[in-house]
Amino acid sequence: MKVIEDETITGKNLDNWLKQGMQFEYCTFKGADFSKSNLSGFSFLECEFTDCDLSGIELVDTGLKSVRFDSCKLMGLRFSQCNPFLLSMHFQRCKLDFSSFYNLQLKESSFVECSCLDCDFAEANLTGTNFNKANLQGAVFVGCNLQNANFQEASGLDIDPNKNTLKGAQFELTQLPRLLNQHQIIVI
Repeated sequence: MKVIEDETITGKNLDNWLKQGMQFEYCTFKGADFSKSNLSGFSFLECEFTDCDLSGIELVDTGLKSVRFDSCKLMGLRFSQCNPFLLSMHFQRCKLDFSSFYNLQLKESSFVECSCLDCDFAEANLTGTNFNKANLQGAVFVGCNLQNANFQEASGLDIDPNKNTLKGAQFELTQLPRLLNQHQIIVI
């Protein structure tokens, strides 16, 4: 496996960088278009992606270890196919609509100011995860561990407290009616 370290990769032409099974360590990607690329088997360690388009990429056995995404487009991705070993991701101001995080261990992750429309978080361990100002309209939370998660200023929230672990999770008073939907309780 070829290892690329401490590189800043910018622009749209990534053909020279995307060789099968490459490993990137401490790299920064800026304004790169990965859309519909096959990143299966690649490994990213402590890398940062800024203003990149990663929509529709293949992630089978891809390693994402302490990876940060800022202002990126990551629509329709199956993060659940990533290599689970040391999986750690942080998203800020990203568009993650229609992506799947099914059954992942994502403790202390962040989805700050992200669009997570119709995302699948079912069975995920999201302990201590930060969803501050995220749009969670249509997102699926079933069988999740959401202990100590932060949902302050999140919108579109629809979480059934009977189907998830919520101990210590932070919600705003205005979000309570959505948490009580399943019980047909009217909050006035």
